[in-house]
Amino acid sequence: MPAPGHDDTPHDDIDRSHYPDAAGVDERAMRADFARMIRLSEAQFHARTDHEIDQLATRTKELMQQWTTGRAEEASNWRYLSDAHYDWRHAPGTMQRMLDNIEHAQAGGFDPGLTDVELRSQRQAHDLNLSLAAERSQGRPPLTQAELENELAQNIRPSVEMGFDR
Repeated sequence: MPAPGHDDTPHDDIDRSHYPDAAGVDERAMRADFARMIRLSEAQFHARTDHEIDQLATRTKELMQQWTTGRAEEASNWRYLSDAHYDWRHAPGTMQRMLDNIEHAQAGGFDPGLTDVELRSQRQAHDLNLSLAAERSQGRPPLTQAELENELAQNIRPSVEMGFDR
């Protein structure tokens, strides 16, 4: 059994296959990259050296820039997800009421006023914030040691390599 704070259970939310309801490969990649970016950002608080903090900050920035400097629709979707994550982190009660109202409206056949991508972003932001809060309360780091080493060993690949045309 791992020592407290050193759970080796991988985080599914950084894997594209965790998002089967996404509209396509681009959206799955965006959602996995967003979760990775948030977890990398959180991992900076667990870093052991200034160099590791710098590496994590660079990876976080690279992921964000990959999605905010590309096509307008992808950048808009990323910003919406980022805003939703912020809102869920800072006002979870308000956001839960909003999500409950949206889902109730949908169940009654009403248009909640969100696109499908926006609704998936609200749910992802909710789930990611719940996961991170639970991990913090258990003393678990936001990335396993293997995930952290993998992130620090990589460079952002050009989008073409991931199958995108930007």
